[in-house]
Amino acid sequence: MNDKFRLYYGDGSTYRGDPFGAPGVDVQVVIVAWDGPRGWRKVVGKEVYMWMGDLGWRGGDVGGMWDYFCWHKGPQKVLMGRTIHDDVFNDISSRASREAVEEFG
Repeated sequence: MNDKFRLYYGDGSTYRGDPFGAPGVDVQVVIVAWDGPRGWRKVVGKEVYMWMGDLGWRGGDVGGMWDYFCWHKGPQKVLMGRTIHDDVFNDISSRASREAVEEFG
C-alpha cells in the first residue's frame, strides 16, 4: 500500500496516516510518494480524491467518483476537494511542494 502521502486542507492543516481516517472535505493539495524523477507527485484542483490502494490518491470529477464506486475493487475512500484559488491556496500549494522535496525527493 502506498501510504506515503500528505493531504493539505484549506485551513492550513495537514494529514498523514491511515487513508481511511483522513478528514473528508476541503482538500486543497495531495502529495504522494511516486516512483518517478522527483520521487513524488502533486494532485491538485480536483473535485474528488479517491484512494487507489498501491497507487495512492488519484484526483477526478464526480462522474469518475461514481465509476470508482462501481468498479474499484478493495476498500474505498473518497475525499472532497475544494480548491480556493487565492493567496491562501498559493501558500498551501507552495508549502506542499517544499515539504514534498524535503520528505520524498
